[in-house]
Amino acid sequence: MENATLPNRVPPQTAAATVEAITSLELEINSLKTHLNTFAAINTRLPTEILSDVFLRVLYFEVQCWRGTTDDLMQFHTYHWMKCCSVCRHWRQVALQCSTLWSYIFVNSRYDSTSMLRTFVARSRQTALHVFVNNSPYGLPDRSAAGLVEVLSEIHRIQELCIPTRLGRYQLQQLQSVSKLGPALLLTHLTLNGDSLWDIHSTHTVLALTRRTEPTFPFASNLPRLSVLKFWRAPLHEADAVFASSLTQLTMDRWRPTDSVSPLLHVLKRLVRLQYLSLTHSFSHDDVAVAKDAETVQVDLPDLRHLIIFSTGQSGYWVQLLDALAFPQTTQVSFISQSGSDMFMPVVMSNLKNRLTFFNYNKHDAQSPCPFSSMYLRLGRTAPGRLGLWNEHTKHSALDHEPTFDQGYSDGVPSLTVTWKNTNILDMWSAVNSRLDGAVRGVRYLFCDQYLSHCDLADTLRGMVHLQTLCVHQWPDLPSALQWPLIRTGDSPTPYFPNLKVLAIFHCTAYTGEHEAWMWWDALIAPLSARAKHGSLEKVILFPGRAPAKISAEVLAKFDGVVEVLECRDGAKLIATLKDYLPDIFVRTLCEDEKLSLGL
Repeated sequence: MENATLPNRVPPQTAAATVEAITSLELEINSLKTHLNTFAAINTRLPTEILSDVFLRVLYFEVQCWRGTTDDLMQFHTYHWMKCCSVCRHWRQVALQCSTLWSYIFVNSRYDSTSMLRTFVARSRQTALHVFVNNSPYGLPDRSAAGLVEVLSEIHRIQELCIPTRLGRYQLQQLQSVSKLGPALLLTHLTLNGDSLWDIHSTHTVLALTRRTEPTFPFASNLPRLSVLKFWRAPLHEADAVFASSLTQLTMDRWRPTDSVSPLLHVLKRLVRLQYLSLTHSFSHDDVAVAKDAETVQVDLPDLRHLIIFSTGQSGYWVQLLDALAFPQTTQVSFISQSGSDMFMPVVMSNLKNRLTFFNYNKHDAQSPCPFSSMYLRLGRTAPGRLGLWNEHTKHSALDHEPTFDQGYSDGVPSLTVTWKNTNILDMWSAVNSRLDGAVRGVRYLFCDQYLSHCDLADTLRGMVHLQTLCVHQWPDLPSALQWPLIRTGDSPTPYFPNLKVLAIFHCTAYTGEHEAWMWWDALIAPLSARAKHGSLEKVILFPGRAPAKISAEVLAKFDGVVEVLECRDGAKLIATLKDYLPDIFVRTLCEDEKLSLGL
């Protein structure tokens, strides 16, 4: 073995040189290793602060879902952001050092364990905590409640607490013991299910509700910084202790009705800093005969900016409430009613008409003084407003546009946006115009799929003197087109749409033969020419319809020297063109409503 020949044996005379070469190569390799990150992927070269910020953005997207406490999918939620920790060791080390990532804790009844929640609390260090409990219809299991108690032991640094699910008696007792650890000094956001304030027990086959007499929800008297409170199904007389005077936002959803507005008014009277108020409750009875208090408390909310009222029954309760409320600085007032027939609706509209910014009244019969169905209305006389309708059968989405207020308009009517998608349009306008002082005068943008030649719409259309952009779904067949207001401009001292700048016609070749099409174009050229020369018309946008429809060159030649014409051969080009002349939300609504017809 001693005399065995080794492979690649280095001759003695070159050994020194070989060792020197190896040493030189090792030094070069070590030098190159220092530049290795230069050739690595960007995610391993990012500074720790930037990579942590990326992780936080993923987390914050999930948090928005956690805050949507009425979403049943929350039952099955997992920490998706934690997948970032499985990419590589470097990412995991960065995540472990970012305490904010671990400060958002979700208590899930399906899998969370006390040890896991304890780990989150430890890794969050001393960062303020945000705690969310899933909205399970079956309540919170004891194993999850134990984990919640573990988290709430850090009550002194909890900033946000969301418990939309119902808590049992034993679980509330556990939380009460935790609350003795000290006040919730940092708690600013609280979401609570009011069913936790009631006992539910079974007697044979009958479920009975028994009101508790002792204080129920923990920390109720130790919330010095609470500013945002969301309450589900809360009886006012049981939840009184939670309404801290520091509140700036209050949401009460499906709270239990009372026979008088006084309990609610007494609560609101303490909330002098309130800026946002949302009230919703379902009446289990007909509240036409709501008791009127002999001496109604008058409540002044000087800082209130947003008021939202959602009613599923008669609005007599809300009429009394609005009479007792004073909110001089409110800029956004919303009233939503889902009553089948609400005899108080005209009173509500009259009460709020000067400040109403959103009005939604779902009508199911024609007996109400407001004979319109599926109406969505936003209107304001001192602030930007909106007005829109949708067809209840096709579930068109609502319009949400706040145009710029026109200071030059002497009447002070704001710019409105209108989309008509209603078979009962005539009855609707007879009600709206009589109660809202001619709302159409402020309309700037209009999309219409109705036959505008209808004589009963003449006064309404003539009132749109500030209309700038008009979109029509389809030109009416002749001879109706000859009676259309856009063509008949010279028979009235007040012409229709005197300030019209842009006219967009969709499907302008549909349902017409060659002969009818030529008559159609001949009838259109003359009035458009007059408007372009003596009025404000600047552009005509034509969409012939889905391929292979197109407008002939002979027709387009008729517009030469008259008005600029843009032909859009496909729906995508049409939408891109309209973005220059319509508000973004208006264009998005058209995309939703006309998705199939535009081939999008």
